[in-house]
Amino acid sequence: YRGAKYSFSLSPSISTLIKSFCKKEHITLFHLFLAAYAVLLMRYTGQEDIITGCPFSNRPLPELDGIIGAFINTLPIRLNLSGNPTVRCLLKQVREVMVDALVWQAAPFETLVSEISPQRDLGRTPVFQVLINMRNMPRRPSAIEGLRVESVLSEEDTAAFDLSLELNEEGNCFN
Repeated sequence: YRGAKYSFSLSPSISTLIKSFCKKEHITLFHLFLAAYAVLLMRYTGQEDIITGCPFSNRPLPELDGIIGAFINTLPIRLNLSGNPTVRCLLKQVREVMVDALVWQAAPFETLVSEISPQRDLGRTPVFQVLINMRNMPRRPSAIEGLRVESVLSEEDTAAFDLSLELNEEGNCFN
């Protein structure tokens, strides 16, 4: 459970190219990063069947946005990279898998685990050991009248998953 963090930013010019590519291919930024993450995992592990945990905010109705509290469920997203698919084929697969996954976004993770009923190992999270998360909320603290609010980032020295990729879009850069 020992963990460490490595942070880096993509330049504004690379970030602009990424956004242009996504627009041209009619995919979201998350789809592209998930596909790239799966390829990276395949290259390092040699496995072609990649299952990645993806948090979903589970707020399908706009009127739920103002409600306080977390409604986050983490879903396993399975991608098959066998046969060395082209980038376009992989992106098509990601888009289709993500659309199918939206049906399950309200299902608690525990329910999915009981449905899948994988062989359990108490030293690992069930179903997946890697996670990807793209935050789309600003990291700036909210203004509260009469209070000075600031963000404090703590160093994390524990890890819930073997590998996690956290993406943030700030201005013209990805962090």
